[in-house]
Order: sequence, then C-alpha cells, then structure tokens
Amino acid sequence: MGYLTAENLIRHVTLRQMQIFEAVVRLGGCTRAAEALHLTQPTVSMQVKKLGEALGHPLLEQVGRHIHPTAAGLDVYAAAQDILDKMVSLGDSAARFDGVVKGTLCIAVITTAKYFMPHMLGAFIAQYPQVEPRLTVTNRDKVLERLKSKQDDLIIMGQVPRQLVVQAHPFIDNELLVVARPDHPLCGVDNITLEQLSQQRLFGARTGFRNTSVCRSAAC
Repeated sequence: MGYLTAENLIRHVTLRQMQIFEAVVRLGGCTRAAEALHLTQPTVSMQVKKLGEALGHPLLEQVGRHIHPTAAGLDVYAAAQDILDKMVSLGDSAARFDGVVKGTLCIAVITTAKYFMPHMLGAFIAQYPQVEPRLTVTNRDKVLERLKSKQDDLIIMGQVPRQLVVQAHPFIDNELLVVARPDHPLCGVDNITLEQLSQQRLFGARTGFRNTSVCRSAAC
C-alpha cells in the first residue's frame, strides 16, 4: 500500500467503506456487520471487495469457517478505527454549535472559595451533566500563575489582578455582616458604609458572642 498517494486514496476510498470494513473485522463477519449497519450482506461484501481493490491488496482471508484480516487488512482496520474515532470527536465538537454544553471545564479558585464552589459547581453539573469539571483549589499566587499560562477556562478570586488584562464578572452578591453589641450605635442601621465602619470600634476584648447583634453593611 506504500505506493498509493493520499490523492488516490481520497479519490477511491470512502468513509463508508472504511466503516463497513471496520465493522466486518470487529464483529467477525459480513453477516453481523450487515445487521449492525442495516445493510444487505451482498452490499457489505461488495464494499469490502472495492476497498481491497482500491488499496491493491486483499484485506480478508478465509480460515475454516471464519474470515480474518490479512496483514494489510490489519493495517486498514487500525486506520479505520482511528478515522472513525476522529469523526466521533469531530461530531462532539460540532455539537457545541447546536447549544449542547459538554466537554472538560477547568476551574481554579483561591482557597477561600472552596467552601461555596462545590455547591455552585454541583448545581451547574446537574444542569449540564455532559460537562466534566476539573477543580483546582490553591492560593492566590498560584491561581495567577495558572491564569498567565492559560491552564484554566475559569478563575475565581476575590480581587481582580491589576497587573493583567482580563475580563472580570462579579457573580455573588456577598453581603457583609457586622457583629456588635446590642447597644452599639450602628445596630439597627441598614446599608452601613465603609466610612461609618472606619469610625467605629466594633470588637472589644470580651470573649464569646453572648448578647450580640447583627448589623448589615453595604460595603460589599
């Protein structure tokens, strides 16, 4: 088969022939291949014969009641499997344009995000079960290294890195809760600003949380 050029192969060998031959070898005969591919047995035999003629070598041989691939047939069988596998991958890639969300999703998050990220990721996978998540939890410096080397599809951190040109999208409404004594001036006040917080001493030296209240802040 070495003298055949790629142009000749493309002109005389079809994907259907490769599919039929692969099924014949894998299933052990033309009859089973015909049933699997919903073809007649004569059609399968004819296409295998044409494939062998195009390649210039017999691809099958009869051994007793069974047929087996020849040495050339084994090469063609391996090539057919490789081609068909690539066609499946091509189909999966094309499915993305049909609105199908699938494939590997690499996410890196800073250590503090490990408490909520599994819950969010679980909800996402429940909606898109064909997505395979790969989650990396590490410190900020290593997350930035992964961002620079483009190892991940998504990065989650608390502050946007100013030294890098990135697109940032806030996705959590993280309300800041301030814990203070019931008699504190800010207790009962809504939408506390950072300026108001900076002017108050909210924490004393006493231990425990007895007789404390929660104030809501608009700082975040």
